[in-house]
Amino acid sequence: MALFCRKASLTDSPPQVEVTVKRCASCPESCKPLFLRKSSIRQHLLPRLFRAKKYSNRFASGKWNSVDDVTLHSLNSDCSKLLGQTGEAEDPKVFSNPLYQHPHSNDLPHNASVGLPTPDANSEASPIELLTNKKRARDGGPAPRIAKQGRKKEHSEHSMLGRLLKDSSSWKRTESKFVQTQPLYQDYWMQCIKDGTLSVEPSITFTGILSSSFVGGSPGTIGPHDYTTSLWQELPEVKEHGIADGINVHQLQLQEAIFEVVTSEASYQRSLTVAICHFQNSCKLSECLVSTEKHTLFSNLPGVRVVSERFLLDLEDGLEKDVFLHEIGNLVLQHCPDFHRVYVPYVTNQMYQDRLIKRLVQENRKFLQVLQKLEEQSVCKRQPLKSFLVLPFQRITRLRILLENILKLAHDSPELASSVGKALAAVGQIVSGCNEGVRSMIQTEELVLLEKRVDFVNLKSFPLISRGRVLLQHGELAQILFKEVGVVSRPCLSTKPIYLHLFSDLLLLSNKTEHGRFMVTDYASKGQVQADNLKAKALGLPDLAFLLRLSCNHAGISREVILKASNKKEMQHWISVITSHMLSESDC
Repeated sequence: MALFCRKASLTDSPPQVEVTVKRCASCPESCKPLFLRKSSIRQHLLPRLFRAKKYSNRFASGKWNSVDDVTLHSLNSDCSKLLGQTGEAEDPKVFSNPLYQHPHSNDLPHNASVGLPTPDANSEASPIELLTNKKRARDGGPAPRIAKQGRKKEHSEHSMLGRLLKDSSSWKRTESKFVQTQPLYQDYWMQCIKDGTLSVEPSITFTGILSSSFVGGSPGTIGPHDYTTSLWQELPEVKEHGIADGINVHQLQLQEAIFEVVTSEASYQRSLTVAICHFQNSCKLSECLVSTEKHTLFSNLPGVRVVSERFLLDLEDGLEKDVFLHEIGNLVLQHCPDFHRVYVPYVTNQMYQDRLIKRLVQENRKFLQVLQKLEEQSVCKRQPLKSFLVLPFQRITRLRILLENILKLAHDSPELASSVGKALAAVGQIVSGCNEGVRSMIQTEELVLLEKRVDFVNLKSFPLISRGRVLLQHGELAQILFKEVGVVSRPCLSTKPIYLHLFSDLLLLSNKTEHGRFMVTDYASKGQVQADNLKAKALGLPDLAFLLRLSCNHAGISREVILKASNKKEMQHWISVITSHMLSESDC
């Protein structure tokens, strides 16, 4: 019982930092077997068995491999106390992180950026040794010997403090200085429309979604007094040195076009922050939605914001290094892989976003009430949620237009024109990928809806949704039937409606019912379908008749069907589409 009472007499404080080097695990003396007398068991073993947990938590590992580890721990402990007094950081792990950025590093001297005492110029000891000497002197330990110049250099370059001191002057900012000076991107977008500097490709599949994004917004919230812009010639660096006065009008236009990429990205970043913090992170709005609905509604919008934030900070850093920002093309090209990674999935999902909002507004009354209250607040400038959700597509298309404007004005600078041209091509591929993703999603949606309406009555069924299958053409035609009247008399002609679905690898023939369903009567795969013109008058057929030949249908036999179109243009279109997409040969 007396043995266990020894635990009460132990202290919870960790051992002093003057751990000798020869007690480390790699020392040969520590590897020798330790023989203890019975009388020394209590002295050596029991304190280790009943060592407080606080010791193991404070010192992550139970031993040190070298004196550098002990010194580093002592240094981190003192630095954490110094930072804790100023309220900057109390956790030593935060300081020991190589990515830690001191918030006041720009206001401190090089050697005092982390709050450490500056070594004397005549002293050979490094800041690490000064702290270690101070620690050991306070604890009554032996004074260590002064390290040589080579040891000092090793500590200053390879220790954690050495790296922090060395890199303190190269720390980057984590916040943009232009975001709070720019309007919401909706205001910027509407101003571009008023100025006539915005154009959208007619080939974009989701132009309707784009135009409907501002429906429901307050008409009085966007005006000239709300729109503020920052010009390149208004920058303090440009004003102080009079740079704008030393260039011609054409060069000034080029610089303003380059600087618009920065200001518009800051405006875009501000709107993304409102979309996430005000709408997506709203607790009341989240209570009205299930997890799948919230994911569909906001998709990967936080990822889009992260990519935009990195791009904006790199633009600002480039502007500080070169006020003309000649590296604008290379910076855009550097971020294009991240743009493609986040923009294409988000824009592809916008069709489901628009559909979900319409359904929630009609069916979820609580969602509508909460959404209206959020949209009326001043933080979003009374802009509707839909105008925030369409921001990524607006931004990627606007970025391409900005690069086109820069390329037109950069004909006097071959290097700038070359880099901007490469960036423009990369951004154009992203826009094409977004357009292709939306088109593919619409085609897949068509197949899903069609499969629910198709019935295989007496035929072998198969799934219509297949990889790479696209619905190319569909419509109702008239099938011409021959009815024998007599031996001598000519056959009587009759017609019945027949519906055709032409896919990229398949042709379906079906009868449409009154309830809008399709009863499949025959089908043939690619390479087994052919359409030809007929000499209608010679055969006694209508002028708009053409021949549809199935060389191998679902039953493995050949079949010919005479079809009639409503007009000549429709007939030629069917023949052209079938001929161009169904000509590849394959075995039956």
